[in-house]
Amino acid sequence: MENQPPDQHWAGGGWRRPSRRLLPPPTPRQWAGRVCLVLAPVIFITHILEHAGVFRVMSPGLEDIFIGYPTAFILAILGARLVARTPR
Repeated sequence: MENQPPDQHWAGGGWRRPSRRLLPPPTPRQWAGRVCLVLAPVIFITHILEHAGVFRVMSPGLEDIFIGYPTAFILAILGARLVARTPR
C-alpha cells in the first residue's frame, strides 16, 4: 500500500482515484464566450434563410449590416477567444 501515489485509494477491487472535478467551474468570461459561440451559427443560418427568401426580418440593406456573415464570424472568433482558459 505504501507504493501507491497519495491521490489514489483502495476501492473494492482496484486502485482508483477519488472523484473530483478536472477543471474549475467556468468563469463569467467563459460563459460570455459560450453565448457568442451559440449565437454565431444561429445568425449565420438566419442570414442564409433570409437570402433564400424563407422569411424577412428587416430590409435587405440592414440585413446585411446587422445579420450578415461578418457578424456571425466575429461572434465565433470573439466566443472562441473568451472561452479559452488563458487570456491572450
